[in-house]
Amino acid sequence: MFKTVTKIIVVNIICIIVFNYCGGRKVNQGVPAFTPSAEQLTSFENQLDRLSGQLKLSGLSAVLVNNREIVWQKSWDTGSNAATTVTPYPIGTLTNIFVPVIVLQLMEEEKLDLNDPVMKYIDTYNGKASNKHLLTHTSEGTPASTFRYNQREFSRIADVIEKASGNDLTDLVSDKIIDKLNMQQTSFGPSGNSTEGLNSSLNDLAIFSRAIDDTIFLENKDLAKYLFRPMYLVTGERTPCSIGWFVEYYRNIKFCWNFGCGNNYSSLLIKEPNRQLTLILLSKSEQMNQLFDLQTGNCLNSPFALSFLKTFFFSGDSLPFIDYQAGYDSIKAKLTATKSTDDRDLYVRELLSYIKMFESLGKSEIGSKLIKLYNDVYPNEIDYKYVKETPLAEINGVHDSYIIQREFSLNEKTNVRIFAVGEKQSGITYNDPWQDDNVEIYFDMKDEKNPGFDTGGDDHQYRVQWNRTEITGSNIPTDGVIVKQQDYSGTAYRVEFQFPWKTLGFVTPKSGLTIGFDVIIGDNDGTSQRKGCIGWHTDQNNAYNNTSVYGHLRLKNGGGGSVSDSIVYAAQTTRKPVIDGNPEGMWNSASRYPFSKAIEGNIADENDCSASFRALWDDTNLYLLIDVTDNKKYSRPGVMQSDYGWIERKAEKDTVWMMTDEKEMPAGGDPRNVRVEKQLQLDPGEYLLRYISNGTHSYDHWIADRPETSLYGIIVYKEDM
Repeated sequence: MFKTVTKIIVVNIICIIVFNYCGGRKVNQGVPAFTPSAEQLTSFENQLDRLSGQLKLSGLSAVLVNNREIVWQKSWDTGSNAATTVTPYPIGTLTNIFVPVIVLQLMEEEKLDLNDPVMKYIDTYNGKASNKHLLTHTSEGTPASTFRYNQREFSRIADVIEKASGNDLTDLVSDKIIDKLNMQQTSFGPSGNSTEGLNSSLNDLAIFSRAIDDTIFLENKDLAKYLFRPMYLVTGERTPCSIGWFVEYYRNIKFCWNFGCGNNYSSLLIKEPNRQLTLILLSKSEQMNQLFDLQTGNCLNSPFALSFLKTFFFSGDSLPFIDYQAGYDSIKAKLTATKSTDDRDLYVRELLSYIKMFESLGKSEIGSKLIKLYNDVYPNEIDYKYVKETPLAEINGVHDSYIIQREFSLNEKTNVRIFAVGEKQSGITYNDPWQDDNVEIYFDMKDEKNPGFDTGGDDHQYRVQWNRTEITGSNIPTDGVIVKQQDYSGTAYRVEFQFPWKTLGFVTPKSGLTIGFDVIIGDNDGTSQRKGCIGWHTDQNNAYNNTSVYGHLRLKNGGGGSVSDSIVYAAQTTRKPVIDGNPEGMWNSASRYPFSKAIEGNIADENDCSASFRALWDDTNLYLLIDVTDNKKYSRPGVMQSDYGWIERKAEKDTVWMMTDEKEMPAGGDPRNVRVEKQLQLDPGEYLLRYISNGTHSYDHWIADRPETSLYGIIVYKEDM
């Protein structure tokens, strides 16, 4: 049996240390009021008791930090030396969360920039990756084209830091973090590895966690926003990683976390910023993390993380506790009761994590029972014989208005099994929405005017068709972006946009800020291709790959501003407009800018195609209102009408299989939910797995009954011959 070493609600000595690490700095009072109840703490402790016993962990220590206080702690150990909150453990790659603090300090000192190419600091580095790409695990292949956890690539940032600062990263972490916070149980181990070599204690990690919350490391508090801002790929897809942290969203809850795992140790730290709740787990066994594929960026693969989520965020009668060692019928009844609830995916993940756990521990009888339960209770899910394998490529949890791709390669002729879930398609599909009547908005956030387009950085192209809200383009993060159209006459339409500054690239808005900017209107009068297009500033048809042709957008206090075709003055607003395509009074303070440049094709006159736009701004968002006159508004039928996936050869861009070519099966829930399962033989070569979604009915944003699957996307597995 595991021996309980210590359990207290508030430990005075520890709290003194945690509250005084920065000389009595006043605690930020602006955090939400949340305190775990005694019942929640007891329930959570019982769940960890059970997990530590089932995994036979040779040592586990845990604390919960709430509003900067340790509100619960416990240690388990089978040895004679009892662990406490000041017992040091190896934390492995959890060391990564210390690294971005040093990076941001160097940025503040103007010695380093996240967008600088790695080659600027490391002459021998091959590739076009930036410092940001290293820190966010997006440096492999074409930078920002995919997320792939790669600790070896991440560790290259140590060389960048040494070159930029003239100091070793281990010395900087020791001087600027460990010593500053008086973290007495934290130091680098014998290996001296600067990105995964720290030893630390629960107490010290709690001190560091609070220092992050209070941003004591930086004078420029805006820089701290980089810590928990996820990286976006060139397709606009949000990755599960920021600089040195994983950032994961589940049902509008944001988790910032990281982990370590190695011989005879595991570490896990999970922060939930809104509730100011942090869980820290340290173990003397790799079993705590090793089984659960945390490197994929999915924290909820871990039964420890699931217990944390279920206990403190979704507690209630709808979340029954399940003893997976109980009888078959008992477990089945409880799982079945959750199938039609929002908690369904949590239990699918939990069941799969327990299958892995019991199979790895050699408890094959329990594992076989749980596999049978999985296939029995969830008939629309992927069969477990595939789920337990690593897929060739996977796209899952697809939200609104995404075009996502994953690369995979085959060395020989291979049978594959494809599973896909999406929204039923109607009509004909085109993959070139620029051919329709549309509005394209271009941003060069640093106003660099380079003869190129930085798809992994601060350049963005957002496109919407005149009668649809789906966003396409290049490098299009969509968090908080809102677009609404109004078709207010037979020969005109209006489009209204909201762009959060943080989504465009963490710019801090202020009067006088100038960014590169342009707008283009495409015109199609009823054919398979657009007839022509007009622009505000540019008169060239290369804005998608050349920011040097853009004009400027400048923020201005108050309204007004001269009207020209080279600079837009965005008027400051104290009242946020309602984004509905119907302009309110505050838009009268913004100057109107006409489109005067013919870019391509034959635009006959103003009735054929003409436009004007206005711009507003506040501390949170940039707002655009675009009015278009078009005597024949047209979009080809069926464009972007569904969510679906396909496979194409990478070099030839030749589609070899498409979900919509297959006979679809119901995926449960609303009739629009469909699934496809297909066996296919592919030749050797490089492939792209791709998926596209429209602006409605997607993962976590359902507008009708959700599918009865945890998959919303497409996965490819290698099939046994």
